[in-house]
Amino acid sequence: MEDGEEISKKYHRHVLSPCDDISNEDERVIAVANAVWTEEVIANYRASIEPIE
Repeated sequence: MEDGEEISKKYHRHVLSPCDDISNEDERVIAVANAVWTEEVIANYRASIEPIE
């Protein structure tokens, strides 16, 4: 802020994946994750990150 006018803004971004601990996230993030990360989504995510033999 300069002279009461916003002249710059910073954004903090980070990535969350299904199975991440979201307990310390903003309640809006938790609500979206709980709505989108269904059991099927979590299972598919886990399967996609398993090492390929």
